[in-house]
Amino acid sequence: VSLETGFGYKINDHLRGEITYGLNVVGVEDKAAFDDIDTNSLIFSAYYDINNDSKWTPYVGAGYGTTTLNTDAPTDDSDTAETWQVKVGITYAATDKFDVFGEFAHQNIEATRINNNDNDPIRAYRGQLGVRYWF
Repeated sequence: VSLETGFGYKINDHLRGEITYGLNVVGVEDKAAFDDIDTNSLIFSAYYDINNDSKWTPYVGAGYGTTTLNTDAPTDDSDTAETWQVKVGITYAATDKFDVFGEFAHQNIEATRINNNDNDPIRAYRGQLGVRYWF
């Protein structure tokens, strides 16, 4: 399960920024201490839109923030870590105020300590479809 929602600001025809909240629920294999991880991320991102003469606009973006990991471990079941992400995507301008987009994202969550164990960084890859409304 994955969800992302946010608010942004279009600086000019090429640059925009946003703050997003993301939730991911992930099953974990080969971990004796816990079976599930919920990640809650707050990320500040900047995007570069590659404008052209069509309704299709490719873009690239990068962001930095924090992620809290919550698990079903019996003790010491959560930790917070720095996170960063990069994205590539394409937007379709359905109307002047409404866009539809698809993107591929890579998110890296730095090392954590849960259930008194040091855990390696988490690397997540995801494809997303979404809508964007411009005020």
